[in-house]
Amino acid sequence: MKKSDSWHWALALPAAVWLLMLLYDLDLRPPHHDEGVNGWYIMQMWRQGFFRYDPNNYHGPLFFYLLQLSETLFGKGIVSLRLVTVVFAAANTLLVLAHRRFFGRIALWAALALAFSTASIFYGRYAIHETVFIFFQLLFSFGYFNYARRVSWRRGVVCMTAGFFGTVLIKETFFIFFGTWFIALMLVAVLARFLPEADVQEESPLPEVKGKLKNKRAVQPVFAPPDHRRFLFRTIGAGLLVTLLVYSGFLMNPHGVIDMVVALAPWLKTGMGSSGHEKPFFYWLNLMRLYEWPALAALVATAFLGWRTSRLGRFWCALAVGGVLAYSLIPYKTPWLILNLIWPLCFVFGYGVETIRQRWPVVGKGLVYLAAALLVAASAGLAARLTFRYPDDPKQRYVYTHSFKSIVDLTDHIERVCARHPEAKNMRIVVAIQQTWPLPWTLSDYPDLHFDPFKAGKPVRGDVLLVDIQDQPAVEAMLDAPYYRVSGRLRDAYTDILYYYREARFKDTWQGAGTLVGPPPGPQEPAP
Repeated sequence: MKKSDSWHWALALPAAVWLLMLLYDLDLRPPHHDEGVNGWYIMQMWRQGFFRYDPNNYHGPLFFYLLQLSETLFGKGIVSLRLVTVVFAAANTLLVLAHRRFFGRIALWAALALAFSTASIFYGRYAIHETVFIFFQLLFSFGYFNYARRVSWRRGVVCMTAGFFGTVLIKETFFIFFGTWFIALMLVAVLARFLPEADVQEESPLPEVKGKLKNKRAVQPVFAPPDHRRFLFRTIGAGLLVTLLVYSGFLMNPHGVIDMVVALAPWLKTGMGSSGHEKPFFYWLNLMRLYEWPALAALVATAFLGWRTSRLGRFWCALAVGGVLAYSLIPYKTPWLILNLIWPLCFVFGYGVETIRQRWPVVGKGLVYLAAALLVAASAGLAARLTFRYPDDPKQRYVYTHSFKSIVDLTDHIERVCARHPEAKNMRIVVAIQQTWPLPWTLSDYPDLHFDPFKAGKPVRGDVLLVDIQDQPAVEAMLDAPYYRVSGRLRDAYTDILYYYREARFKDTWQGAGTLVGPPPGPQEPAP
């Protein structure tokens, strides 16, 4: 075995731990509000035959087709949905590692930092768009450096095209990424005129171009194939065609193409207006302080690396800081958006480690590798603690508007009855609370399911009742039979709710605590 290949074996144990953290007990956390919404969209796709794009949804259609594919392969369920993001979370780390061809050990440290990032693991086990969105950003990056480092013209064009259109197909916020990427390139070009560059050894240095180019047409890469124009047009045309097909529901909803163009307006209204998700400017820094120590160390390091590093190192510093500033300036903030900030900071982390190692090869190597390894290990510990010990604890900042375990207890009670009495599948379930997600998806297998917010004076009848805590007196005054009453919560930032299970239906399978409440006494007969 070559000495240069020894790093493969050194990563065997971290890789096994990382995969275990991504895959173990995927249904440990109750379905989130957004996961329920995404699952409900898949139900509509099965009925309609396509995804009807709505610009007010703030997400492109591709993710829903991926979820539907997973449901086709593995059946309906939260594990099936979450497997999609697990696959892409793994692919994200592997794509960062693939940058080793351009950045050497820098990419190796970046891959370790991303693999054990708390957000990468926690939200990688979470069926929402952000992890897939990051994949296409990284794919674009991989293609760009294939082109810029003169490695493969065709691979560079294909990956950049797929990355660009992939982000367009996932989320309307793709313009933030490409805006910061373009600004970072321009800024680095300007700074190159004023700031000296330090020598940081990367895997393959850029080729030197001798002499001056008098003819602007001669700027094209020397490694481009003879049919480069035709290949470029075909690749971009294929990306555009796929994008139009997916947004139009494969021609079953042509108006989706128009909605794709106008989608930015609803997003700006939500992102810059009042949505209930407004956070302060330093929100991301606080999250990094709590969970993302390698990323926070990298952000601090940009103040030093930005002045004395290589041109590419300066680019990653500019991209990382630009992303943090862009997402900090936007009032709308949900914690999973931090994934957009973390992956560029992981490359800065790698540059910081290798810069110290190369400047002080004797003393610095041992110290910086130890410090970097400890930061990654600490991040892995934080990720494991959050993912497996406090996955639905609202005190944790990454646990955001999440469902409580009581909705899992609800489905467990119902499934036990149905397992013993198959006819119970047709029991009447009445959800009389004001906010309901993710219940329209988690309870969708039961045909006699009703969503009917409680109204004073209107009796609530069913085998299972869900009511808001403030409606308890009125509901219990109209009960027609004994019920097991269980208190619980739907999710954080919403009032407590009560679950009522009809005793006659559940008594032979009942497990757990519950207060048996009966109908109110009838009118008393007058004493003789």
